[in-house]
Amino acid sequence: MIAVSKAPNRFILFLIGIVLLAAGAAVVSAALGLLTQWEQAPQPGDSLGSADALPAWLPAGVLAASVLLVLLGLWWIVTAVPRSERAGDLQLHRDGSDGVTRLSSSVLQRAIADSAEKLPGVVAATVRLEGTASAPGLLIKIEVDERSDIRSTVQQLHRQTCAEVEQSLQTELTGVRVIVDPVRRTGRSHEAELELA
Repeated sequence: MIAVSKAPNRFILFLIGIVLLAAGAAVVSAALGLLTQWEQAPQPGDSLGSADALPAWLPAGVLAASVLLVLLGLWWIVTAVPRSERAGDLQLHRDGSDGVTRLSSSVLQRAIADSAEKLPGVVAATVRLEGTASAPGLLIKIEVDERSDIRSTVQQLHRQTCAEVEQSLQTELTGVRVIVDPVRRTGRSHEAELELA
């Protein structure tokens, strides 16, 4: 399961919407003739004023606003990057009067990987558990011998291994992503003795 931060996206989009709304209102006002004092361009030879007439805080204010906008943009980019929700320890039994049952996600991940490695054609498997105990998901990467029936192996993985996980957690998996890496399994060398006559 991939988590994307939605609140920062909505906040930034709200700010962009306000700025665009203000710009649109200014364009409509100019088109309707409501901004007559800004319509006249300076004529050649007109004095544009001097920099001394500007407030002393203006350059520092513009610099601070620019830095703030850059930091806001960087923050938005970082929060918009999708990231996986890694599962911590799973609390399977919540009734404190009978005790609390916790399952380490690393132990469960190793057990799932061991179960997947027992499937025909699977050379190696790694598993990452995502989500929570009530809404778990799996990311399974399996290395499969390229000469085996890969489709059958993936189907068995879903039918057998994922069903075992659902039975253990007593809930349905919200998502299962499988990455299949076909590999060439090297055959073991066999020794033979030859007698030369």
